[in-house]
Amino acid sequence: MQEALRNAILANPRDVGPWLVFLDWLESKGDSRGAFGRAMASRGDTPLKPESIEEWQARGLPPFARELLGPIVHYPESAWGLWRCGFLHTLVLNSGYAEAPDCIPPSFVDQLLAHPTAALLECLEFPVASRAHWQADLDSIVHQGPLRAVRDLRVGPATGGAAIPHAVVGNLARVWSQLPHLEQVSICGREGQLGRVVAPRLRTLRCVVEPDVKGLAKLTPKACPQLRSVVLEAQRLASDDDDEFYRIWWRGMPRRWAFEVLPALGGLSLTSLALRGTADTAALLRALAATPLTQTLTFLDLSEGDLEQPPEVLDVLAAFPALQQLVLNHQPIAQQAPALTAALPKVTIEAEVAPGWVAEE
Repeated sequence: MQEALRNAILANPRDVGPWLVFLDWLESKGDSRGAFGRAMASRGDTPLKPESIEEWQARGLPPFARELLGPIVHYPESAWGLWRCGFLHTLVLNSGYAEAPDCIPPSFVDQLLAHPTAALLECLEFPVASRAHWQADLDSIVHQGPLRAVRDLRVGPATGGAAIPHAVVGNLARVWSQLPHLEQVSICGREGQLGRVVAPRLRTLRCVVEPDVKGLAKLTPKACPQLRSVVLEAQRLASDDDDEFYRIWWRGMPRRWAFEVLPALGGLSLTSLALRGTADTAALLRALAATPLTQTLTFLDLSEGDLEQPPEVLDVLAAFPALQQLVLNHQPIAQQAPALTAALPKVTIEAEVAPGWVAEE
């Protein structure tokens, strides 16, 4: 009975009906998550909105039961979460975990993910950690049966910074087949991190720091038939050394994107593409115009580059008949947004001028 009710929720986690039936069943079994879940769901038109402990307390409701917190109650500095209907919806293992003292046992992730409150976990953010048992923890993620509900996986800090250690590449490549409902993936890593991606429900893929050219080349319509959005975001790694390496890498990235990554993505039916943080953005845009993506893209984000003159954009965008929205935030050309808007009346343009720049008259 319990498994059937969970499967009904997994089939459509945004439908409140299966949740209420499941919570009724839990309450009939004396499980406190049933009553807590109903209290969370009693919010009018937002019954399934995930809620933090702080938001719960702000509504004047009683303290969370220990059954909902699980191991987090012992190590609150190492994990943060949002709950939905009495179950963890979002779990973020924060930097406190990544740099935690030895008092946090290596089995913390095992205990947390195996706890009943994580049985319907949808969003998991796993940090880059220097801890010796990082790889073992990723193994836990791969092999935890309840994690079949995860739809949004974020490996490495969401805002860039240190990249995924190469030691865990093999583990990460095995994640895809273990998470059948996976829809969104964000990876802060380097070359070789993706492995072979086989994710039939994957809709959005975000790669930060350095795109994995070989991994992206393996993305095929057969392996990822639902993939519609790709974000490639170049960011300098947070490091005090090897400055020369990062400077050279920064200059070489656009050429790799233009001649290796973009043709690989051309075989996918993408409707949304973001190429953020590039140098020589005009060359990158021309390379993009030579791919079949010109016929499918409705959204294009070229933020944080070096486009300066409208012709660099206008001449190429004529090849994108389906384009509806263009993002040029923190591009020098953002200062000329009115001229772009006038020249592309059917395209919604977002162009935020970078701090310190003075818009031209």
